[in-house]
Amino acid sequence: MILTMYNQYQDDQSYPIWLVVTIDKDIWEKEIVYFSVHQDIEQKDMDEIPEDTLSFSVYPEDLVRSSEIFGKVGINLTQVKNRVSVQHTRFPDSTHLLIRVIDLEDVLAFSNIR
Repeated sequence: MILTMYNQYQDDQSYPIWLVVTIDKDIWEKEIVYFSVHQDIEQKDMDEIPEDTLSFSVYPEDLVRSSEIFGKVGINLTQVKNRVSVQHTRFPDSTHLLIRVIDLEDVLAFSNIR
């Protein structure tokens, strides 16, 4: 799993907009996949978001916060898969899961803990 933060620049400031979680095909078999917001996250500009890899949006209701480790967030892959399986019955070797940073911040601030 690879985490990449895509930032937008405005008034000489960098603002994080999207966190992109790149997962391999075998990860889709899990119900929830967790990652830490404290791990190394590559920083890129918004105009560098790749367009050649299948991407799915992660909705706020797909995100869960770990009750065990601060800063650990999960993506409910079952919910994402159920939503996108109407159009995609097979998943490629690599998939981008797009998370709005504002949604991630909300999950970390509130208590929807699993």
